[in-house]
Amino acid sequence: MKNSTRLFTVFLLTAAFFVTNVKAQSTDPKWRFDFGVEGGITSAQIQTISSREYGGTAALQYSLNDNFALKLSSGYYVFSSPSATNTYTQLGPVVYVTPIVQQSVIPLTLGAKYFVSKPFYVGLDAGVGFETQYSENKKLMASGGFGFQFDAFDIGAHYEDFSGQSYHYGLIGLHVKYGFSFGK
Repeated sequence: MKNSTRLFTVFLLTAAFFVTNVKAQSTDPKWRFDFGVEGGITSAQIQTISSREYGGTAALQYSLNDNFALKLSSGYYVFSSPSATNTYTQLGPVVYVTPIVQQSVIPLTLGAKYFVSKPFYVGLDAGVGFETQYSENKKLMASGGFGFQFDAFDIGAHYEDFSGQSYHYGLIGLHVKYGFSFGK
């Protein structure tokens, strides 16, 4: 198992353990745990291999007051071209296959949400993205976005920027998350 996959698994297990232990003791919700799906379009250098992104994310959020919250997020993004196919080259009796190029990233970010007027918010995140191919490069990540968080749902849009190892790309994405509040 790759190190980045281990890190993601440890994050999810820790969050799940924390959520189940704290939920039983809660009376006034200060914490929120969200998980969901997202999709988007890519920009910059990654467009040579992918025009789309899809994946899933999870976030642990702590409300400092009615308008401001801090969050820790992670997930799994896949950048691949749905129209790409393997390339086959035959040299004599041997057929060589060049597989479809695909890149995946495990983001780990810290961020903040500011509720301009409930349920509307703006948010900023920064952190690191662990690429799962190409020697497991790490990318500096920065993200900004907006959305609506009401009851159990969070629907939003964001731009994420990935840079490092002389390679830069980004994505414009939409997410739909389901969440629940807990804790004091």
